Amino acid sequence: MMADITIDQLATQTFYQIPEIFFTRVQHNDNGYVKLTSPYVSLSSDAKLAYGALYNRCKLSISSFQKGNRDYVDENGAVFLIFTVSDLMLLLDKGKMKVTQIKKELQEHGLLREVRQGLNKPNRLYLQLVDANIEMTEYYDEKGKLLKKVDVFGKVLYQKEDVTSKEPQPLENSGSPFFGRPKSGRQKVHKTDAIKTEKSKTENNNDTNRYKDDQSLTHLSDYEAGVYGW
Repeated sequence: MMADITIDQLATQTFYQIPEIFFTRVQHNDNGYVKLTSPYVSLSSDAKLAYGALYNRCKLSISSFQKGNRDYVDENGAVFLIFTVSDLMLLLDKGKMKVTQIKKELQEHGLLREVRQGLNKPNRLYLQLVDANIEMTEYYDEKGKLLKKVDVFGKVLYQKEDVTSKEPQPLENSGSPFFGRPKSGRQKVHKTDAIKTEKSKTENNNDTNRYKDDQSLTHLSDYEAGVYGW
């Protein structure tokens, strides 16, 4: 049975949340449109979902640490995960080969680091913060032709020669939630309310992280919105 989401229901829903920078965001205006993009956009849907799931585990580790449990925090204060390939296979409903591919994809985009411990100990997974500095802004005319590409620092990466039409400009107060740019730098993990977690059991599978009880996501840290200035 289908049911529309209402205001009251939305407040009770829990979700795996995925960083906004993983997706292309577009704003149209009279002169064409402006597109925000980044190398993260090329991630597969499975990899994006996996990042959201692993980020949830990080939040659980942080909550556990706030309650005095240091099982998932290393000597440098970094949060790590003990989550096996088998666990990921169950969580994502994917086969071993696909899960291995997803992990490799996250690693290649600088979003996951794996540390081997040896001595039959499970490997540690360190989820990496999203880097807002790699975001780019692309300007297109009304025919969809690229006019200019600018990085987050304002450096022009590409500009079409002999541009006669006015560049499309984003509306400063458009009310569009996706046209607030995250602050430069890597996304910070916000402190969350304590969520009970249980210590993982070491398995023979030396791969990554397991939590005994699956807890729902609370909230991913949102990018702090800023008004674009060109």
